[in-house]
Amino acid sequence: MVNGEFASLVNLLGFVLIFLGIHKFSLQLGLAIAIHLRSKIDC
Repeated sequence: MVNGEFASLVNLLGFVLIFLGIHKFSLQLGLAIAIHLRSKIDC
């Protein structure tokens, strides 16, 4: 494997990991907001 190809592959993998991490975080944040709003409505 050429060095340039390996570097681009690592960059792509890092981007995917960052994207998944942000997506997971935003999903948890959305869930927390939804639960918070639901508890406010129930009161």
